[in-house]
Amino acid sequence: MSAKIIYDMPAADYHAAKALSASKIKQGRVSMRHMRQAVVGPPKEQTAAMRWGTLLHAALLEPAVFSAKASIYEGKRDDRVKAWQEHCAEHDKEFALKQDEMGKLLSSVSRIVADPNAARLLEDAQKEVSIFWEDNLYGPAKARIDVVGPAGLVLLKTTRGFAPGKTASDKLRPFWSTAGRLGYLLQGGWYRHGHSIAAKCQEATVHAIIQESSEPYDVVVARIPESMLAEGYEEAALIAKEYRVCESLGHFSGVTDEVIEWERPGWAGVGAAEWEPGEE
Repeated sequence: MSAKIIYDMPAADYHAAKALSASKIKQGRVSMRHMRQAVVGPPKEQTAAMRWGTLLHAALLEPAVFSAKASIYEGKRDDRVKAWQEHCAEHDKEFALKQDEMGKLLSSVSRIVADPNAARLLEDAQKEVSIFWEDNLYGPAKARIDVVGPAGLVLLKTTRGFAPGKTASDKLRPFWSTAGRLGYLLQGGWYRHGHSIAAKCQEATVHAIIQESSEPYDVVVARIPESMLAEGYEEAALIAKEYRVCESLGHFSGVTDEVIEWERPGWAGVGAAEWEPGEE
């Protein structure tokens, strides 16, 4: 597979391509066994957050595709319900929304395009760009970048909300936590590296458009520092190389082979058995 960049590749064709991606590599942060499952197993069941992300991406980045697929359905989304069966026979199941969901989605999109920083990143840009390349050590690789434009690469991310704080960074504490847990820097570094190879260009600047998933759907744009992107790619490449070694050996290790000591999380003190993280 030679390095290439494709601007109009259907999502289904991209996902069918046999190559390592950031989403698969993120599972390698847990263990090689988890990454193997992500590579060869069926897709994970879509959560409500994942579904909303898919819809927002489509509505903002591929409005023509979204318009062609979207439909309104007010009944119960249950495969055992006849009305739902009939609706799915005529419309795309994943793009069936209730009227209030459609309103929320359109409000979210409007808020992003009205934000001057986000609008600058989206101007004259290509959306849902597929790239493919090969590495001597980890082999075929791929990425599907949300936005590629004159201002660089853009990741579109959502957050459950912002927090009180004195600075913008303080207010983004919930998002920073999620970004670390879900490997957003790994993803950004992988995208930037692959894009520079496929497009035969210098490594681009990478921004994230971050939007909260509830009203008022506020938007923050953040530039990812070069050093963090470099660290993200280094982590991704090491995991990808380890996976290829495991693949050649036919053995994929789990989280640990050792018996470990049970540890109490820092938030769990005496008498805290009924308290859950995130509760007031």
